[in-house]
Amino acid sequence: MATKLKIGKCKHCGHPEYAWKKRIISTAVASLCKLVKMYDGQPIHLDVFTAKASDRNFNQLKLWGLVETESGGAQKRSSGLWEPTGFGIMFAKGEIRVMEYVVTKQNEIIRFDPPMITVRQALGKKFNYRVLMGMNRQGRRVDLNQRPLNLAVGPCGDGEHGESYYRDEDGSVSYS
Repeated sequence: MATKLKIGKCKHCGHPEYAWKKRIISTAVASLCKLVKMYDGQPIHLDVFTAKASDRNFNQLKLWGLVETESGGAQKRSSGLWEPTGFGIMFAKGEIRVMEYVVTKQNEIIRFDPPMITVRQALGKKFNYRVLMGMNRQGRRVDLNQRPLNLAVGPCGDGEHGESYYRDEDGSVSYS
């Protein structure tokens, strides 16, 4: 949700001028994580990777320089094709932090406001980073489309923890 800030008066008429302080939105960051996980160098349609079908805040990530619309050719506003920037990929992978807030006036960036946050902080408690990025507890990538192995006993030997076991890319078995 954006906060309206009074930033001064118009030079010509004296009316107050306003800017909007916007916070990076967790659902948009979750969609960024999904986009980065799926990205193969080609733009991907918004409907494929958005965390929630109703998430239309994803485009605000452009303000942080984390995503861009399809590159090259005629860019239609309604094409819905997106790709992460290098900065967006690094943020989604947890390699860098970004400012939590951006202040804009008429959709032009005035400044960024602290604090600096990680991708996990941006996601908050609504989303599980490991699941979004397709990782097991050891931080290794797993194919979340692969069916879990049907093992009866959990790591504690009691079978009551409800862990799911996956075969990793290297053939080893791990749980999430």
